[in-house]
Amino acid sequence: MKVLITGSSGLVGSRYLELSLEVLTILDPTELELNITDKKAVESYIQTYKPNLIIHFAAVTDVKKSETERGNTDALTWRVNVEGTKNLVNVARTNNIRFIHISTDLVFPGTEKREEYYDENSTPEDNANKLSWYGYTKLKAEEMVKTLTQYTIIRIAYPYRAKYEKKVDFARLFLQMYDSNTMYPLFSDNTICPTFIDELCEVINIIIKTEKEGVFHVTSTNSTSHYEFAKYIIGKTGRDTNKIEAASMSEFIKTSKIPRALYSTLRNDITQRSLGIKLKTWQESANSFLYQLKTPGY
Repeated sequence: MKVLITGSSGLVGSRYLELSLEVLTILDPTELELNITDKKAVESYIQTYKPNLIIHFAAVTDVKKSETERGNTDALTWRVNVEGTKNLVNVARTNNIRFIHISTDLVFPGTEKREEYYDENSTPEDNANKLSWYGYTKLKAEEMVKTLTQYTIIRIAYPYRAKYEKKVDFARLFLQMYDSNTMYPLFSDNTICPTFIDELCEVINIIIKTEKEGVFHVTSTNSTSHYEFAKYIIGKTGRDTNKIEAASMSEFIKTSKIPRALYSTLRNDITQRSLGIKLKTWQESANSFLYQLKTPGY
């Protein structure tokens, strides 16, 4: 099987590439080699290399920067996240190529506390006013993917990994801020279910092997807050957690110009049953993250 990966230099895609090179035949073009926003370039690349599967990691993910482009369909976020996905979906349809799309928890607003987390069958509301612009573009991308007769959508949240020099994720950011004495108060009233990228990569390969289709959620099986998560990983490394202060996201949202997800929680029971797997708690994944941080070779 020949697998085309978009976004193979990014935070998530590059880790998948590292962990899967030995088990799959992978095409990992640079942005110069494959500009997904260029319809003709995408068609030409597919005709030349003829992949059997596309895993679409590529996306503009800077929520704050994307918000400055709200409503602008000529700007980068829309062109990459929506038009780029459209171009890939069209060649997948024409050439009968399997398609795996990496999406986000932010297709849901997360503004109201729910008795149940958003599960794999929950339908996102098509309302740009309730979502960040980034989240809205990812929702529109999902809608395009769902026009295929065969597709897989994997939603993730707050992805993190032990080592990656090009971009800092939220977990490594907490450690860096602590060590540089720049730690600001962290939200203690929000809920998140983070994605440990190594676990995501394992699940992707299970989906490839089993040819499963539909919507999957690959996140921790329980929820935490920024404050709780930071205290946990900082405490586990022997640092003084008393220096970490709590803040209220509920209060922050009142003055924020960006729609924020206070309750960013994805349920994954259906994913676990469908794939016959047991996903980790956020504490278990955080322990793996910390082990890799101090261990050469990861």
